[in-house]
Amino acid sequence: MTTKQYDAYSDLITFTRASTGTALRHVGYGPELVTNGTFDTDSDWTKGTGWTISGGAAHLDASVPGAGVYSDLRQPGISTSAGKLYQFSADVLSLTNATAAEIRARIISYPSATTLMEIDFLATGSAQGITTAVPSGDISFTVSLVYGTNGDGDETASLDNISVKEVIFDRATDPLVLFNHPTNVPRIEYDANGNRKGLLIEEARTNLLDYSEDFTDAYWTAINAATLAIDASGPDGETSAVTFVDSGEGGDAAEVFLFKTISVSTSTTYTFSVFAKADQLSWLQLALNGFTTPANNSGGFFDLANGSLGNSTGDTLDRSITDYGNGWYRCSITFTTDVADTAGQVRIYVGESNGDRTVDLDGTSSILIYGAQLEAGSFPTSYISTAGAAASRAADVASIPTSAFGYNPDKGTVVCEFEYQYAIGGGFVRTWEIAGNNVDRINLYTSNSSGRLNFAAVENNIFQVAFNNLAEFNAFRDLNTAVAFSNNDFAAVVDGILKDTSTSGSITNPSVPRDKFSIGSNFTTGNQLNGHIKSIQYYPRRLTNAQLQELTS
Repeated sequence: MTTKQYDAYSDLITFTRASTGTALRHVGYGPELVTNGTFDTDSDWTKGTGWTISGGAAHLDASVPGAGVYSDLRQPGISTSAGKLYQFSADVLSLTNATAAEIRARIISYPSATTLMEIDFLATGSAQGITTAVPSGDISFTVSLVYGTNGDGDETASLDNISVKEVIFDRATDPLVLFNHPTNVPRIEYDANGNRKGLLIEEARTNLLDYSEDFTDAYWTAINAATLAIDASGPDGETSAVTFVDSGEGGDAAEVFLFKTISVSTSTTYTFSVFAKADQLSWLQLALNGFTTPANNSGGFFDLANGSLGNSTGDTLDRSITDYGNGWYRCSITFTTDVADTAGQVRIYVGESNGDRTVDLDGTSSILIYGAQLEAGSFPTSYISTAGAAASRAADVASIPTSAFGYNPDKGTVVCEFEYQYAIGGGFVRTWEIAGNNVDRINLYTSNSSGRLNFAAVENNIFQVAFNNLAEFNAFRDLNTAVAFSNNDFAAVVDGILKDTSTSGSITNPSVPRDKFSIGSNFTTGNQLNGHIKSIQYYPRRLTNAQLQELTS
């Protein structure tokens, strides 16, 4: 039997997530690939009818004969590499009479003319998108600004600072930002101090709020607040946060808050969260209103100066505060609705001090806010951005076919260091599982009924070994585990301590071969870990108990 060594998850793991997904990560960018993207000169671009370059910008006038049918501004031959991420960005300086899909940006593989990414320009400001190059050696991109066939010929646009750069992950010198990873791109997450937490594996969730970042939209109702504007740097490193400040109209002891009335299901657990940062004040309160249960004003205060929980208010709710770096904290409250509840308000208050949410209306009572989320579940999962409608994040699924790494069906050892992020989800949460179906499996898992870490070897739906209570569940607890298995010889170790052994049980006669090694989920791609896999190692032999202890100490 041969031994293979892989140093990076991307060498071997098959990973899917049918949506974008955020994580705190070191993110940087490679050199600029576009020539003359700032339009300093009238050169380097192929101009279609109606396009001109002048005054440091590119301009489209669709009234020019022929431009109203189809016209583009193109730069072919931008060299990229297969499998890497690239970010496109452009500044829309002006835009008139354009509706959806009339003026857009495309990244196109050249010369095949396959569209890799497309962005509609609907407003002035910065437009961005991220795409992955096709997996076949080096390719070229065409940056194409396209006027669609459904226009009526009176559209105009001016653009500047067109850019294509490679996205580079995990360089320690790059800033930590809340980055939205494209579909099927794994999320390696870090804590606010730059320590690598590992591969983030989460269940699917939906942000039920239609506008999670744009608190200026009429979707949100502001009380005693100044006119809101997106004017501050957010945890994503962009100008995406809102300075939430009082109206400045004078008066003492007034409440300054945002609220949204939201429809909910009865007898259901929800988590409401928001990112916040101290500004002129350093206290935030999250609260509920209009529900039968919990009672009005249930929630709690959060200390944005020290990253700690303040006083609880109303009914006692589960709460959390998590450091996202640069003064940003994600604050959350978890509540369960009454059987009669169908709607209620989620509220965000500026706080004067711990337990006091009244402030002077002098125009200086402010905090920064970003990224509100309401999701069905007993803990907050990673942030899901919305802009006009509720949005979902698909589940993370990571696995390796056992044929890819010299799997030994007679014996083996799995060493895994991992962390639960918040709490146990539904069912039996998997750290890892080697299985060919639902009745022949070897796995390390946590039971939501016991709240403890367990190991099982199951053959033909009969438990051969069941090690229960290997470790107690705690949110954000890092566990270093090792499990060895062979016929009539099993052992489990946690953090260097031998927890359990067994001298009976079979693993060599399953009904079907155990052909998939699932990481952070089960064989059928469910029961996600909701946490981080820091490292995982497989040995095609039964290591000694002393070796298990040494590897996990």
